[in-house]
Amino acid sequence: MRAVDVLGRLRALRVPAFTTSDAAAAVGLSVEATSHALRRLGAAGLVSPVRKGLWTTRESPDPLTLAD
Repeated sequence: MRAVDVLGRLRALRVPAFTTSDAAAAVGLSVEATSHALRRLGAAGLVSPVRKGLWTTRESPDPLTLAD
């Protein structure tokens, strides 16, 4: 699966943040393949790491939303 397809599926979830494991389940890839895709998307500035294993598709997520 291409990274752009992964991004489309993640944006369709409409959640403020997601774990690598949640993303893997949503896109139907292994955690390793999803992690690789997320790193590529991060390098392109399309997703942002919040902390280890937690990502967001927003440029600057609301910290209060992430606290949940």
